[in-house]
Amino acid sequence: MEKMRGKRKKSLQLFIAYAIFPNAFTSQEVFLMSRVCPVTGKGPVSGNARSHSLRATRRRWNVNLQKYKVNVDGKMVEVRMSARAYRTLNKTIKAEQAKQAK
Repeated sequence: MEKMRGKRKKSLQLFIAYAIFPNAFTSQEVFLMSRVCPVTGKGPVSGNARSHSLRATRRRWNVNLQKYKVNVDGKMVEVRMSARAYRTLNKTIKAEQAKQAK
């Protein structure tokens, strides 16, 4: 029962986030399958992995993309956004709700 409430709450919060950031989820960006967050625009970063002997081999740090359901233009769409962006959206939603409550 608790899990169902969390899923409903998550989709409701992202619906509110869509109202706050209307340009974050355009139809083009929702369906992209690249490793880029549509909200923040963050992409993968490359650099060197250093061993104990200081050998340098190229490596890549990907963005932590997760799937979330978002209400876009009245339809529930699954969006791949970074976990950091999701946390930031939740934080701004809570701040907006606190302002409205006062």
